[in-house]
Amino acid sequence: MLSRPHVTEDYKQFQMHRQAHNKIMQKLNGMVDTYFSQSNEANISQIYREFYSDISRLFAAHDKAFDDPFLKASCI
Repeated sequence: MLSRPHVTEDYKQFQMHRQAHNKIMQKLNGMVDTYFSQSNEANISQIYREFYSDISRLFAAHDKAFDDPFLKASCI
């Protein structure tokens, strides 16, 4: 995002996007803790499928909210 000529670290959309990335990292860390804590009690392949599904939804929501609109605006 910062490689675009009109985007700086002071750009509000960039700050919101960076904050969203920080929230994703916090969420991922919590998910890892949760799923690893279940690893002794549940089927590992089921845990992996749920983890993958949760990550996919997390990134799809991020893309829809931030990346897709930014990319569309950059192409104009």
